[in-house]
Formats: sequence, structure tokens, C-alpha cells
Amino acid sequence: MAGGLGLASQRAAIHRLSRRDDGGRTIVLHGAKRPEGLLYAADYDRWRAAGIDVRTVVDEGDDAWTGRVGLVTHLLADVRLEPAATTILCCGPDPMMVGVAEAATNRGVSTEQVFLSLERTMACAVAHCGLCQFGPHFVCRDGPVLRYDRIAGLMKVPQL
Repeated sequence: MAGGLGLASQRAAIHRLSRRDDGGRTIVLHGAKRPEGLLYAADYDRWRAAGIDVRTVVDEGDDAWTGRVGLVTHLLADVRLEPAATTILCCGPDPMMVGVAEAATNRGVSTEQVFLSLERTMACAVAHCGLCQFGPHFVCRDGPVLRYDRIAGLMKVPQL
């Protein structure tokens, strides 16, 4: 799941998963403020041809938009999940990621199977400067992708 530019960090994973042969499903849920904010739209048909279910939503459509309008978390509500076999990779604004994690865990997905990609400013990249500190974690050392069970409480602290 991705909001806005968050899809950029997941593109490599999508490419890898487009070649999976284990019988599992891959679903890309991508939301943006407006249709022109949907990244890699030219790749959607190729991803679909590889068996990936691609679903999009925008906060506000335009005259040409025929897709869904709403929040990316609403797309998750329409997905049939097998909680024990589901892993969620999520990148986007913090409030969206909290909404995704809560929606997934409320549907039985383990917090250990929800991974959030944190976007924080980094400078030293060795956990000394503190710019990327997120509670007891340093995004440069411990992340940027962290399991939801390790950061759930921190995600709800404004401006952390």
C-alpha cells in the first residue's frame, strides 16, 4: 500500500513480486491526492499482466477521472484477506500508515506482518546526529522499514 510518492520505495518490491511463482497474490493499493499524482501509471498494465492486482484511488478526481475517489485505506476494505498469509508493506504519510496498520490488524493481520517505511531526515547515517531518531529507534540504523508491532505507539505521537 502506498500513498503519493510512497510507491517509489516499493517499486523494486513490486518488480520482484511480479516474478513470483509461489502461488501467492500480490496486490498494489495506491492512492494520491489527484490523478496526476499516481506514480508509475504506465507500469500498471505490465504489473496486471504479471498477475498483480493494481487498485488506485484519489482524494479528488478531475473531469477525466473515472476511478475511485476516497482514501487508500478504503481500498483495503475491499480486499479479501487471509490474515495468516498476509504481509503488508506500506509507505506514505504517517496518518495514512497508521490507518492502514490499524485496518489490517483489525482484520486479523498480525502486527508482525505489517511493515511501515518511515521517511525521516537523515544526516550522519550512523545513529549519532539524532536527526532521524524516532523514539528509541534511528531510521538510518534500524529502518527505514520497521515492523508495526515495534512502533505502533510511537506512530500516534504527533510530530515525533
